[in-house]
Amino acid sequence: MNYISLNIAFSDDLQAEILTAELADYPFESFEADAGTLKAYIPQERLADCKGEVDALLARYGVQGRYIAIETQNWNAVWESNFPPVDVEGRLLIRAPFHEPAPAGVMEVVVMPKMSFGTGHHATTWLVSRAVLDLGVAGRRGLDMGSGTGVLSIVAAKCGAEHVDAVDIVRVEEVHVVANYTIDNIQWLCLLVDRSLSTNLDIEACTCTATRLCDVDTRNRTLQRLCKIGSTTSGYLF
Repeated sequence: MNYISLNIAFSDDLQAEILTAELADYPFESFEADAGTLKAYIPQERLADCKGEVDALLARYGVQGRYIAIETQNWNAVWESNFPPVDVEGRLLIRAPFHEPAPAGVMEVVVMPKMSFGTGHHATTWLVSRAVLDLGVAGRRGLDMGSGTGVLSIVAAKCGAEHVDAVDIVRVEEVHVVANYTIDNIQWLCLLVDRSLSTNLDIEACTCTATRLCDVDTRNRTLQRLCKIGSTTSGYLF
């Protein structure tokens, strides 16, 4: 599949975040901000249906976009070659199987995502991972909403959490290939199939916009409450 990269020069990080949020309503599949340029990637065949609206959106914000065709590549191979391990203050290492193991005494989480969210590079995952390390989760029950690779769930489990529900809209076997989902005290749930969220939770974390998950199952009371608290928030722990 061929992709188009929409390259937009932005003035500051806030403008980049706003543009990313606006463009997420269209069929763009991923975003990258680097050196003052926001890159939004969309399948080539999907662009024609929304290009007029996207151009109008950019005009409203006073920015210009440049569309660049990208040849088909082995994106997993490209991603792997550019995925460095993530160090959380020397206390936690989030890495792939092809990285060197963590030093002795440092907790590590090993993930091999299939282009999924949760490598620790995004600020929300890094910050909430650090918070889990300091929170004192041993013996407590938690919810990881929008878990992606389950990094936060795995960190909580390694810190002694009694039970964690790792919830997303895809099945765990579609997320990553490393068998972290065999950890006994993590329950992996797909909202498209499972309706059995735990109750009496002590800790809840979300690293996605909660309303997107609520769209899948608006009957779930836990999701309804998360929507009210964090409907426009990405990355919170309470």
